[in-house]
Amino acid sequence: MRRTRLWRGLAGFAACLAAMAVAETMAAATPVSALSAAALYAEPRVKPPAPGPAWLSPADYALLKEIEEALARRDWSRAKALAPAADAPIARSLAQWLYFYAEDPLVDIEEADAFLDGHSGWPAARRIQAHVESRIPNSARPEAILAFFDTRDPVTGEGKIHLARALLDEGQREAAVVQLRDAWINHDLPAIVEQSALARYGRHLRTEDHIARVDRLLWSQQVTAARRIFSRLPPHERRLAETRAALLTSARKAAQMYESLREEDRADPGVMLAAVRYFRRAGEEPRAIAIARQAPADPAALRNAARWWDERQLLMRWALKEGLYTEAYDMAAGHGLEPGGPDFAEAEFNAGWIALRFLGAPERAETHFSALAAHVSAPISLARAYYWLARAAEARGANDIAQARYGEAARHAYTYYGQLAAEKLGAATQNFGPVVEPTPEERARFGSRPTVQAMRMLADLQSDHALMVFAYHVDDELESPGEYVELMRLAERRGATHLAVRAGKVGAGRGAFAPEVAYPLVFVPEEATRFAPPEIILGLSRQESEFNPRAYSRAGARGLMQLLPSTAQITARKEGLPYSRSALLDDPVYNMIIGAAHLSHLMEKYDGSWVMTLAAYNAGANRVEEWIERYGDPRAPGVDPVDWVEQIPFSETRNYVQRVFENAQVYRSRLTQSAIAGRLAADLERGGPNGRAGALAALPPNGNLPPIPERTILIANAAALLAPADAAPMTPAPGDKAASSSAATDEPQQPPQTPARKRRVLAEEQTADRAPAPPARKPSQPALSEPAAAFDEASSAAAGVSGAAGPPDGAEASLARLAENEADAASDSQAEGVPPAPLLGVLIEPASPQNAQDAGSCQTYRDYIAETEREEAAADDLNAGMRAELAGDGPAC
Repeated sequence: MRRTRLWRGLAGFAACLAAMAVAETMAAATPVSALSAAALYAEPRVKPPAPGPAWLSPADYALLKEIEEALARRDWSRAKALAPAADAPIARSLAQWLYFYAEDPLVDIEEADAFLDGHSGWPAARRIQAHVESRIPNSARPEAILAFFDTRDPVTGEGKIHLARALLDEGQREAAVVQLRDAWINHDLPAIVEQSALARYGRHLRTEDHIARVDRLLWSQQVTAARRIFSRLPPHERRLAETRAALLTSARKAAQMYESLREEDRADPGVMLAAVRYFRRAGEEPRAIAIARQAPADPAALRNAARWWDERQLLMRWALKEGLYTEAYDMAAGHGLEPGGPDFAEAEFNAGWIALRFLGAPERAETHFSALAAHVSAPISLARAYYWLARAAEARGANDIAQARYGEAARHAYTYYGQLAAEKLGAATQNFGPVVEPTPEERARFGSRPTVQAMRMLADLQSDHALMVFAYHVDDELESPGEYVELMRLAERRGATHLAVRAGKVGAGRGAFAPEVAYPLVFVPEEATRFAPPEIILGLSRQESEFNPRAYSRAGARGLMQLLPSTAQITARKEGLPYSRSALLDDPVYNMIIGAAHLSHLMEKYDGSWVMTLAAYNAGANRVEEWIERYGDPRAPGVDPVDWVEQIPFSETRNYVQRVFENAQVYRSRLTQSAIAGRLAADLERGGPNGRAGALAALPPNGNLPPIPERTILIANAAALLAPADAAPMTPAPGDKAASSSAATDEPQQPPQTPARKRRVLAEEQTADRAPAPPARKPSQPALSEPAAAFDEASSAAAGVSGAAGPPDGAEASLARLAENEADAASDSQAEGVPPAPLLGVLIEPASPQNAQDAGSCQTYRDYIAETEREEAAADDLNAGMRAELAGDGPAC
């Protein structure tokens, strides 16, 4: 009977979502008694008809609508002819942008040049330019081509070839050859363009250019394209290339070809990596690991450290599964990546985590976590680094230092590890500050941006796709918390909550945290809360779709909770509900109810375990069963769910589980209008005994460890530049032989000053987890309130409990603040007869090779980015096509 009533009411609920209010909710995890009267919002009413345009004149509104209709039927000439007729200058610019963004196959290079010159701050400029370059006709005048590239560099191989042609026609041979060789070596080219370039300009290309092109194509596993050039290689280089191609494609004679190479040829990094991949895929992982261990330590000699890390992390995960922890550590620690990107951060984290939890080497772990902390700036990454630095300090008995580090992690109260760290500080509760209200100056600055004025017009037009393109562009340009609130409100007026959520995420990474922006209280129908707690429904929907009811992933998942049609059909059948494929996108309330029902089925299957439920929701129940077999059951008494989540081999699922858990804590706080109450550990332990999360002992020490890569030690030591001058290295634990053998020196090594600081600055500039812009005033940042369990004054001060209300900041500020805390902790330790510790733990000197065979056996390092955006792996799937468009990499799918 309940199900019949539910189905009859779905249509009414569907119209409610756009009102964006919170309905009265109920759930087992959030008792009704905990919901104050102020927190119970009225059920939303049906949205009234949209009013007329607020920012466009009636004439411009009609004109832009006509242009959109012309572009929809691919009537390019009509759209282009209409664009200049708009009255308002911004409307005229928007009309032109819509035309160029739609990619007319007959686009005129001179008209495009004029538009791009006059709209340098508008979105999708790279995409527009790339399309223009691909459509330059061979009949184009050299002076028009040179004028187009006079103020901008080519962004495609085809553009560089066209520019080279124009330069040759103008007699500028040397400049033309530079463009030709750059295009040939560094760009993918369609086969027909490649053949034409060789026929017309092949005489300008050298043998080394062909070798370099083949090498790049094979690194990127484009074997077919590489084989087209094999005939132009010298015999020796061709043999190496053919062997690499055979290994990459797992050809029948690949192993035989590899074994027939000379030893020095097998030591070529490209051949080595192809062999590592071949033997891993063939089920010969020990041989793959043995080859990987012989890779050069110098990142430049590796030639492509990012590709090496792709293989090393797969071998690391295999070794963890097999209990080969030393091998797993070696694969992570010897990554060879330069600091500054997502791969670097992931590799350093895993090296430290494996050393701490599986090898009983906390001092060694601190070195890796120190390198991580020094080269990330996103709140999620900073909280992760300092939480595990604290765990490492705890493992070696430095509890005061651990408290300071937990305090640093807990500053980021809306992150997974920040929330766990706050609980470690005595179950401290965390409060959000007051709602940010934009100042008049912020409103004026926001509204004066031409791109914002265009956004308002797009909101009038209800042009969702173009509005998203502009919103993604604008949220990279904003400068203060109030502007992010203005962007959120603009998105909300259009009913585009997903754009508001994204603005909130970007703002949080820039010190502009506003919970009402980043965590909107979207309507949850009462029927959905009967299946699952509202905080989990909201937290999961935020991660899955950012509350975009029209979200459609490449895998075919649909709607708010990203349901596959097959899953939705099975779930509807189990609940006795009618199934509608179209309603998954057309009816957000139907999607939410079916998604909540699917969650409840998974919770029942896994005895209430949220860890397993969320992992299965993202990766499938079969995968979870595999992981239970590999890593144990996260509900079992001897399994730490924090470690279990980190062992999930899929980075997307690992990130997904952590993000949904952290979202749920924030939503529980927002729904009950109370502080974040320190329940993450309990949520992780659901389905099993309490007291396990972050509390179980590590495996015993393993003394037979490889040396820590020298470059990692230098990076970690550079992070200690802000340490107190009197902080002396702590004696390494006796179980860590590699550390012990390298730590005893007569004089402490002085780390380089300026180069280290320069490396950190460059790494911050290169990351996609955008560096915080200076806010106009202090933002609304979560603050720690008094902990439920008291601890002494020194520990409380070190933990930063009373000072967590500042904006999220980067590694340098965190290190400076932590230097003071750890200096106090170190002096306290000295008073008690305990050796002091440096800022970020034991920083070990490089081990000297015992003999010639040991020389060069250490591996090295590079790369971690954005987060947050790689903070947001699931969102990558949701908007992959959109991001490809913005980057100019191709059309949306």
